[in-house]
Amino acid sequence: MKQLICLLALAATLFALEVPKNGQAVLPIKLPDQHGTAMTLSEAKVVIYLPDEKSFDLWKRFMQGKSGEFLESRGVHVVADLSNAPSFVRSLFILPGLRKLNYTVLVVEDEFSPVIFESTLEKVSAVRVEEGAQKGVSHLGSLDELEVFFKEL
Repeated sequence: MKQLICLLALAATLFALEVPKNGQAVLPIKLPDQHGTAMTLSEAKVVIYLPDEKSFDLWKRFMQGKSGEFLESRGVHVVADLSNAPSFVRSLFILPGLRKLNYTVLVVEDEFSPVIFESTLEKVSAVRVEEGAQKGVSHLGSLDELEVFFKEL
């Protein structure tokens, strides 16, 4: 009986983790930031979703020389998905590196987190948000694509 209940709970969780479609609500999001402070993201024009290490490396190269004000003035918030990294790698290497950044990064550490966006591995996913609902997603795989995207904001 306990196994059946566990299987039903797991199935419900998996079905609840569908990727939002355009027009579906994506905000508010409650996640910890890189310093461990719980934050609720309720207003954003764009959510930058970093699904893996290569997308994060591309993002860091793009942000070199830019401040947190660059993101704030455009209504941009960053979410890094660290759920695939082993916990010791997250705590010993990834999070200390994130803490050195001059902007806030919300962190997904649990593979069962309700925060999930459409993404493509090795690309930065820029989720446009209007009135809390997803308006569109751009998958940006180069510095040039990121520059063009941000010029259009």
